[in-house]
Amino acid sequence: MGNYFEQKGSQVTKYYFAGSTRIAMRKYVIPQNMTVEYLLADHLGSTSLTTDANGVKVSEMRYKPWGEVRYSWTAGPSTTPGYTLPGYTFTGQYSYMDDPSTAGVTEGFGLMFYNARWYDPVNGRFAQADTIVPASTQGTQAWDRYAFVNNNPIRYTDPTGHLTDKEKCPDGVCEDITRQEYRSRPDKIDISLLKGKNAILLYELYQKMWAQKGSWWWKEYGAGGFTIWEFMAVLWSYEQAGYPKESVMATAMSNHAAAWCAYMGCVHNTAEGALSFLAAYSQSARSRTEVVLSGKRTLDEVFYKPPSYYSNGIHVVNAIYNRPGVDFVPLQRGDLYDVGNISLSNEVLSKMIKRDMVYAYWGDGNSMVILTKCQSDFYYAALSHGGVRFINGRNYRLYCGG
Repeated sequence: MGNYFEQKGSQVTKYYFAGSTRIAMRKYVIPQNMTVEYLLADHLGSTSLTTDANGVKVSEMRYKPWGEVRYSWTAGPSTTPGYTLPGYTFTGQYSYMDDPSTAGVTEGFGLMFYNARWYDPVNGRFAQADTIVPASTQGTQAWDRYAFVNNNPIRYTDPTGHLTDKEKCPDGVCEDITRQEYRSRPDKIDISLLKGKNAILLYELYQKMWAQKGSWWWKEYGAGGFTIWEFMAVLWSYEQAGYPKESVMATAMSNHAAAWCAYMGCVHNTAEGALSFLAAYSQSARSRTEVVLSGKRTLDEVFYKPPSYYSNGIHVVNAIYNRPGVDFVPLQRGDLYDVGNISLSNEVLSKMIKRDMVYAYWGDGNSMVILTKCQSDFYYAALSHGGVRFINGRNYRLYCGG
């Protein structure tokens, strides 16, 4: 019955609201009683935790950028029938995905209900075309009528299945004071949490780009502001240099960011941690920053057009933002880890490629090389232990097994 009551056989679930926000639920089997569970959500309204009346955690869910459940946990409350996770999950919408807490059981059919349409979180696309085209607020991406939240799932939601939350407001400007402040100045970060001078300089570059509102990055994002995360996505896109498998790059960089910040003492999925990692990892970002801030070249000369693969950079920042810390999900030696647009004149990498000791490479001349964690460790060991002479099967197996 609407959003308040559902019944499956003898099991009943009631939902409780504070205004329009779902805050609690009660599940029971007639005539059995069950205590209330409180629902805690993330910044998108996705159900992340449930607690009992004493604040003790009962269940937890975490999500991939497009809505798949990447982690779930339950305290295993003793109930009949067995305990299940809440039905309202990603962005607060009802899920007909399989319950990840019941392994080997198929309950759903792989879609989520967004009122006007069904959404597929595996593909990150709606299953039906939108019946309206909100091009006045969403721009040219509105003409992709299967796209989800303007292809920016860590920032927007779609409560109705027709419009992202920003499009509910005239001209994309909501009365929410936080949004008004957000549009009136660049994102603020804690400078004291940045690691190294290059990260501070990178933040200065972001402020300069934010201030130049007539440029393409503002034309692309002017409806909602040019955020620090969008700035990082632009720079990651240049770093990727057209490598076609964006999920590979994104996974490698999120793993590397988590490991780097664990070593450096930062939090990789905060703006400060992610910016610090970008500044340390990307020679391209450092070079662009240096020539602009030194006055050698203007912003328009350095960023003269949108990168051809901007969506790849969005995948990277989404992955970094959503990757758990290595204390929670430790790195394995076979995990994707290192990426570089590295010339094949590098003798060590060239030999590793010939010996099939890299995860993947793409292109000729300046190649995009993908390494796992153990391959990255092996590469740096070779650099410090004789170069190409170190590259042999026995040494490689010491790092990567096999």
